[in-house]
Amino acid sequence: MPDSFQGHIDAALSMYAQRYVNRDLIADIVAPRVPVGRQSDKYWQWGREDMQGAAIDDTRAPGAGAIMVTKTLSSDLYHCPDHARKAVIADEEAANYDAGDLRQEYTGTLTNQVLLGHEYRTAQLLTTPGNFPSGNKVQLSSNDQWNSGDAAAQPVEDIMTGRDAIVAKTGMKPNVLVLGYQVYSGLKNNAALIERIKYTKLGNPNEQDLAQLFEVDRVVIGSAISRSAAGVNSYIWGKHAVLLYVQPTPSRTDISAAKTFVWTGAPGTSGGFQTAFYRHPEEDRKADVGHVHFYHNEKVTASDAMYLIEDAVA
Repeated sequence: MPDSFQGHIDAALSMYAQRYVNRDLIADIVAPRVPVGRQSDKYWQWGREDMQGAAIDDTRAPGAGAIMVTKTLSSDLYHCPDHARKAVIADEEAANYDAGDLRQEYTGTLTNQVLLGHEYRTAQLLTTPGNFPSGNKVQLSSNDQWNSGDAAAQPVEDIMTGRDAIVAKTGMKPNVLVLGYQVYSGLKNNAALIERIKYTKLGNPNEQDLAQLFEVDRVVIGSAISRSAAGVNSYIWGKHAVLLYVQPTPSRTDISAAKTFVWTGAPGTSGGFQTAFYRHPEEDRKADVGHVHFYHNEKVTASDAMYLIEDAVA
């Protein structure tokens, strides 16, 4: 990029980037976006006082004062760096392109790559055992794995154990279950699961069937793929299952397993996204350079509200 920016911000394409959707990506479901006005700031974490005091007699005698209640408050920090990608658009390529708006095509490609990075970082947060408290994780092996074909493979019991762990620590019932694509594929043929639904369902269960069985609002499949420089594909969400409580309308203070803080006040952006173009500084290249920016930060914000089943399938 040149030392002095000689180009323009494309507001329409910035809005297009903000609205861009890749339906294979689930990061916005499991770590919903929370708009923030500053690039760096605190977010607040309330204590568990709402769960306390049930056995205390709060009857107030005439003239007496009410029982005093205090709330503990701690904080953590977020910082929304600029995640950005750029591409060179040759004049010849633009002149020969007759299938639509070439700049929009490039904006879509660059936005998809930025969002794929967001998906990867979110998956890393939610599948790293060290991010989960004691009692909120288990690693399956051998006959316990859901595609083993063994009677010991009991996915419903494993998930209910995770559900009970989250409820016991937060008072909230988990409402989202993330299944890596390989987990979903193996789970559909699990004998114990099929036995539970065989009289109500013909064929393999889908996401809605699993959501009902596992008592969550939604089952989402992590099917996004990352391709290495060597051309090797791998599933971003791995062979894991993650049970979460996700606040339907997230803010900076609620209990929600993970959030994505988005700096919507970043200069020149639309909802934290910006698309800009400038003329390549080397005139003989005869090309424009387009770039897409997304200011955001993924954070685990309530580790008690999530449960990891590591290596759910072999």
